[in-house]
Amino acid sequence: MSKKLVRAILSIGLVAIAALVTAGTAWSQVVTSEIRGTVTDPEGNPLEGVQVIVTDTRTNKTSGTLTSGSGRYAVLHLNPGGPFTVQAQSIGYRTQIQTGIAVTLSQARTVNFLLSVSAVEVEALTVAVDAAEAAVFSPEQVSQPRSRRRRSRPSRPGVGTSWS
Repeated sequence: MSKKLVRAILSIGLVAIAALVTAGTAWSQVVTSEIRGTVTDPEGNPLEGVQVIVTDTRTNKTSGTLTSGSGRYAVLHLNPGGPFTVQAQSIGYRTQIQTGIAVTLSQARTVNFLLSVSAVEVEALTVAVDAAEAAVFSPEQVSQPRSRRRRSRPSRPGVGTSWS
């Protein structure tokens, strides 16, 4: 092979490698942000299943998630900027809201919550039953319970085991 042909092949190979490296870097760039954190109770115990809602106050677009068993959450793919409002709510706890949260490009902003216990108020419930409709079964329709004797069986079947 001539020196010119070898140089041409090497040049094409280097250009191809440079293009692949540059394309991989371009694809790996992150153009969004995230808000994450931990939700705990007053004793510092993590709270599972807390609903966390993030609202972009510019567009009123909401994104949400539930906390894991370790009390952690992450709301991904947020448009950079803000301000954002982050709300944590769960039955039996006071809802907590944090406002004015801003995130920059590719940033993971941490917003933690400490939820205090709240009493749950339930309205009074009255149940009325008509005595004539309450008797679903008459004593004649209900039979007495019978006991059954069980035959003992070996715990593990073996050769020659009879199941009858």
